[in-house]
Amino acid sequence: MPRELTIAIVTAVYIPPDAKALSLLLNTINEQQRAHPDGVHVIAGDFNKANLKTVLPKFHQHVKCSTRGENTLDHFYTNIKHAYRAIALPHLGQSDHLSLLLSPVYTPLRRRARPTMKTVTTWPDNALSKLQDCFEQTDWDLFEHQELETFTVTVLDYIKFCTGNVTVDKNIRVYPNQKPWMTSQVRSLLRARDAAFRSGYRAMYSAARADLKRGIKKAKADYKRRIESHMSSNNSREVWQSIQDITNFRGCDVTAGVLSAPLAEELNCFFARFDTSQQHSSAPARPPHHSAYCTGVRFVVSRLAMVEQEKLSHVKMEQLKLVQKLRQVKVERMGLVKKLRQVKVEQSKVVQKGRQVTTNQPRVVQKVRQVMEQLRVPQKVRQAKVDQPKLEKQGREVHSVI
Repeated sequence: MPRELTIAIVTAVYIPPDAKALSLLLNTINEQQRAHPDGVHVIAGDFNKANLKTVLPKFHQHVKCSTRGENTLDHFYTNIKHAYRAIALPHLGQSDHLSLLLSPVYTPLRRRARPTMKTVTTWPDNALSKLQDCFEQTDWDLFEHQELETFTVTVLDYIKFCTGNVTVDKNIRVYPNQKPWMTSQVRSLLRARDAAFRSGYRAMYSAARADLKRGIKKAKADYKRRIESHMSSNNSREVWQSIQDITNFRGCDVTAGVLSAPLAEELNCFFARFDTSQQHSSAPARPPHHSAYCTGVRFVVSRLAMVEQEKLSHVKMEQLKLVQKLRQVKVERMGLVKKLRQVKVEQSKVVQKGRQVTTNQPRVVQKVRQVMEQLRVPQKVRQAKVDQPKLEKQGREVHSVI
């Protein structure tokens, strides 16, 4: 069973043709859903003329074919869309209803959605002491400024800077079917159980399973206490976060409109009219746009506009810096391309010279041989001069014999 489905509840139903039992069935299924909101609920049986979608419109009927003659009397409902595909089979025995084979086609959530990377800020053991030392050694008078907005932004940025120096950011992988009460202790217990199972020791595996059960129970209890503490705290953000966790609300893609000074002033004057109407005086009430509320709105909107302009100017400066860096990178890239081309040209020249050398090598060898032959001629002459007396002596001997 996929991890996002904690339990499977199967309800077998038979409703006679003239019975009105949908209200009773609705109460039973509602109780089961309240007890197990993350489970899969299967309601199957012979409904005859009844239709469960009239009272439970979020349930899905998976039987699309007729089961008795031309009527679909056998229904199969689940609270998951596209969970099964019904296949009609022949009758069983003497039954006048067709048999149905429900083939699961549900895709687990882990396959449908990819895991996301989440950055979590962790506080080491000595982080608080380091942060206190940093704040004690800070000269806070340096941050004083006439503009309240500048003073506030500067102090908050400095606090964020100090906090970032003592904390450690970790990137964790969050799977779509991960439970909110899952902790690192539970993961370590899961790994210990898997290792004990692979080891083959039954006693070790039983002990690991018991430890995992206790760890999951403790993690769920801690998560429950944390949600309850959020509900009882004075922090509205934690209260809304706990409400979203309880109701499984994932938010919506609603974006705020552009800030408009006339709109804010009009709304403020509209809601301030009750204060002006309660003044019991003969003098006519001042127009709403001259009240202190409207002045405050103008100031706030102007300050917000200035902050937005400063942010935009800062973003533009960063963009210009990035553009300059990109141009420098392009120039360096062009220089490297030119150098590479020069290297290729020199390489082609060297290759051409090597080819010329290889082509001229036979000619050089022939010339060397000629030179060697020329060097051998004087040697032959010398040898002839050395051999000449011997030849003359031999000739005289031959002549004397004759």
